[in-house]
Amino acid sequence: MKTRSAFLGVVTTLALSLACNSALAWDGDNGCTPGYWKQEQHFDSWPFPYEPNTLLRDVFVTAPPEYVPDDTFLEALNYGGGPGVEGATQILLRAAVAALLNAEALGLAFEDEPAEIINSTVDRLESQWRPTILTRATYFDSINNGPDGCPLN
Repeated sequence: MKTRSAFLGVVTTLALSLACNSALAWDGDNGCTPGYWKQEQHFDSWPFPYEPNTLLRDVFVTAPPEYVPDDTFLEALNYGGGPGVEGATQILLRAAVAALLNAEALGLAFEDEPAEIINSTVDRLESQWRPTILTRATYFDSINNGPDGCPLN
């Protein structure tokens, strides 16, 4: 009888543990696009410490610093891209700024963490190789367009 009680206790503890962990599990299916973040009516959703006039070079620190344009987050969200490494840099920074804002604003509901977004963006920009830069931009674009959409106002 004691063996059966001990077994049921272990099973109950395991079941409760799994239930709690799945309730707190990271979801990663939410994301807001660059188009969301650049709209003035959504500026109130920008997470601290970022704001539309945050400078790209203050966050994405590369060596040399000229790999990152001397523009603001809001300017980056309006980038159009283009040919060459410069165009790829614009495409990546547009997606990276949105991903960083998502990570800070959505926390566990977003796929990546802020430090990972910053570090991987800097790594790709320092490569100065268009395919590598665009691969990271494509990834950020995919998570900024999560299947559950943007949960913010």
